[in-house]
Amino acid sequence: MSGGDNFFTALEEIVIEMANKGSFSTDEFSDIVFAYSVRGNTSEKMKSFFNSFIEKNAENFKSYHSMHNIFYYFMFVDYINIPVLEKIVSNFENISAKLPLVYYRPFRLFDFYLSNCPEAEKTTIFGFRLREKFYYAEQLYDYIKYERVYGECDEVRILYDIFKVRLMKEPINCLVKNNLLIMHLNFPQYKIGVNVWGERDYVPKTNGKIRINEERLLHSKLLKMKKWDILDITWEEFLNLGDQLKKDEYLHNWYENAKISQHKKGICNIKPKFV
Repeated sequence: MSGGDNFFTALEEIVIEMANKGSFSTDEFSDIVFAYSVRGNTSEKMKSFFNSFIEKNAENFKSYHSMHNIFYYFMFVDYINIPVLEKIVSNFENISAKLPLVYYRPFRLFDFYLSNCPEAEKTTIFGFRLREKFYYAEQLYDYIKYERVYGECDEVRILYDIFKVRLMKEPINCLVKNNLLIMHLNFPQYKIGVNVWGERDYVPKTNGKIRINEERLLHSKLLKMKKWDILDITWEEFLNLGDQLKKDEYLHNWYENAKISQHKKGICNIKPKFV
C-alpha cells in the first residue's frame, strides 16, 4: 500500500500491459490487486481489468497467498461471480497443506461475507466449503490479542471518556465480535458502535481528504450486514468538529439518531431525545 495516489495511477497502463504479457505470477498479480484495492480508490478501469483477468485465470489461483489477496479484493469491491468462486474454492479444497495462521483471517472474513451478502442464498455454500480447513488455525487465532492496541490508544480512550463522563452513556470498550470484527465503542443493546481511526489506519499519500484503508473499514462493512449501525470517524474529523461542546453535541446527536434508526429497523425500542 506504500506509494501515493499519483503513483498508482501512473502505473495503471504498465500493470495492465505486463499482466497481459504474463509477466506476473498469480501470487504477484494478487499482491498488485490487493495493493490497489486496499487504498479504496481503485479506478473503474482497473476494477474492470482486475475482474476480467481474474475471471479468465481463476483456475490458476492455487496458493493460500493468492487467495488471501483475492478474497480481500472481492470484499473490498463487492465482487461476486459464482463460476469464479467455484474454481477458486475448488483449488482451495485441493491444497493438501493446512491453512496457515498467517493467512487465516481473510478466509474467515470471506466466509462471514459470503453468508451475509445480498447473494447469500447462492454464496453461503462456498463459505461452508472454506470452513473445512479452519479448524487448526481457529484454535490459535486470537484477534483480541492482536488488536489490543486499540483498547490502549488515546483516540479511543478520549471518546470513551466523553461518552461516559460528559454524555452519561456506558459504552463497552473495544468489543470484538466473532473473533474477527472490532468496535472501539459499542452499545450492544441498540446494536450501534463507533470506530475512531488514527494515522496508523490511513491510506498513505492521498490526494486531498484522508482515507481509512479498506481493510479497517471491513469491520463496519461486515457488521452492517448484521444490522449494526457503525460510525467510522477519523481522529482529524473529530478534532475539526470544533470546541468541546460541539464535539459533545455531535456524538450525542449521532447516538440518538442511530438509536432511532435501529428502532425503525425493529432492533430496539427507544424514546428519542435531541440536543
